[in-house]
Amino acid sequence: MGKYLSSGMIALTVLGGVMIFTNPGSGQYINYRTNMLLDETQDAVCLKESASEWLGKVGEGLSTLCENGIKSIKSLKASEIKEFVESNTERQNLVIFSLYQMEMPAGSYRTIGLLGNFIELEHPPTERDS
Repeated sequence: MGKYLSSGMIALTVLGGVMIFTNPGSGQYINYRTNMLLDETQDAVCLKESASEWLGKVGEGLSTLCENGIKSIKSLKASEIKEFVESNTERQNLVIFSLYQMEMPAGSYRTIGLLGNFIELEHPPTERDS
């Protein structure tokens, strides 16, 4: 029994070390949230599927134009969006993982950073959620 207990303790120690080492930092979260906000904006504004259904090829062209516009915004305004995310985000570093909360007028984003990844716990409602 002692052999299994010590093996279990070693495994937990290794897992804890990996979790500490891969706990994503604030910079990683800011990049993640900035990209997610830009993607959500593109999805909400460009409405590719709806435009195609309504207007056929013209709708597809308008959606492509919209997506290209959003890509331009991504490259031109990414630093401003990152500043916004940074100034509106609070991080709780719990050593093996981090909790992030970002406040926006439409609601808040709550995210957990764990093992180098981000998991959404809460986000403001979108049209898709209705």
